[in-house]
Amino acid sequence: MQRKPILLEGPGDIPISARDTPAFYHLLKEALLRELGRQGLLKEEELSQCMELLKESPRP
Repeated sequence: MQRKPILLEGPGDIPISARDTPAFYHLLKEALLRELGRQGLLKEEELSQCMELLKESPRP
């Protein structure tokens, strides 16, 4: 069973995926990594390595 968020307001269905919105998807991954680091779930070295890999990944 697939779950979909329900937006209370907005322009309608907005697909969010690496293919449909690559810039947003890239920023989302960066934000998630930073939050994992802030919460202490990633060590500083792990966060740094992940951010470097993300930086090297293709961007839109």
